[in-house]
Amino acid sequence: MIKQYVAADIPALERFFQLVVFNYIFSNGDAHLKNFSLIRSDNGEYQLTPAYDLLSSVIHTPMERDTALDLYKGDIASAFYSTYGYYGRENFLELARRLGILPKRAERILNAFQEKEQAIYFMVQHSFLSEKVKTGYVNNVKDKIKRIQLYFSLSTS
Repeated sequence: MIKQYVAADIPALERFFQLVVFNYIFSNGDAHLKNFSLIRSDNGEYQLTPAYDLLSSVIHTPMERDTALDLYKGDIASAFYSTYGYYGRENFLELARRLGILPKRAERILNAFQEKEQAIYFMVQHSFLSEKVKTGYVNNVKDKIKRIQLYFSLSTS
């Protein structure tokens, strides 16, 4: 729908991609398609709505899935997911490719989360969450950032 209705579709697709990655890293198992929509501005142009419902739902429901969305058709049959049982960098790069996002831009978006890792931990540590929840939250984010940095290697050595 973004490609069909949004005039500035490339930035909107990159923002959508960034939000999908964000929701994965922060374990927002409630980030289903209903949380992404388009809005028509006063001048009649459509744009991606501002992000909402950005939370770590795993804090409240620990056994929740990593994401409420399938990234793309056949994603769990990918070599990475089939091997590790969760999404990795290759899955997100494939999503970016299917969205029409340039590989360098997709890499930059993925890398930005790792670059902000310490700032994320700082914010969590200075939140009003209990110490137990803070520890779980930070460990979860660390795990997800590590996942999106991993590549699957089919080496035969």
